[in-house]
Amino acid sequence: MRRILLATAALAMLAAAPAPAQQRSVKIGFISTFSGPTAVIGNDMRNSVELALDHLGRKMGGLPVEVIYEDDQQKPEVGVQKTQKLIESDKVNFIAGYIWSNVLLASLKPAVDSQTFLISANAGPSQIAGELCSPFYFSTSWQNDQTPEAMGEYMNQKGVKSVFLIGPNYAAGKTCSPACAPLSRAASSARS
Repeated sequence: MRRILLATAALAMLAAAPAPAQQRSVKIGFISTFSGPTAVIGNDMRNSVELALDHLGRKMGGLPVEVIYEDDQQKPEVGVQKTQKLIESDKVNFIAGYIWSNVLLASLKPAVDSQTFLISANAGPSQIAGELCSPFYFSTSWQNDQTPEAMGEYMNQKGVKSVFLIGPNYAAGKTCSPACAPLSRAASSARS
């Protein structure tokens, strides 16, 4: 819920910015997961966007707002297709809504290459903070590796010698930093 509020706040800040004289509306592409078992998150995010727009009188920078929602089905290849559609066909000014790091990573290049602003509430993959950094990408969240780094450091300080972790097979689930590396090595060698 905090990420949703942060993303909504970022969009609200954009509402205060003056729009170019020739522009008649603000178009936002919102790509999220609206189907399948994880749709509850995407639908909650969509409801938050709609609530924020209602509070803003459905205007940003004095211009009417049009939001085009697209379902990424939690699949990177679908996310890329939807991103390209929003940029090329719908001509959106901004893209937001990505929940999953693997979908975000797959969709990043078309957005930044087209100089379309991408505002993400997703816990950003560290690649975006490094080699894929772009002035067209704005994160309202943390990097994926910050939480495991902090937890790894805390567990090292407490003398934890082994830990067993189960994580999903996508960017945020594979994150391990130097702080948690000793734990990972200990966990793989000590199976008790």
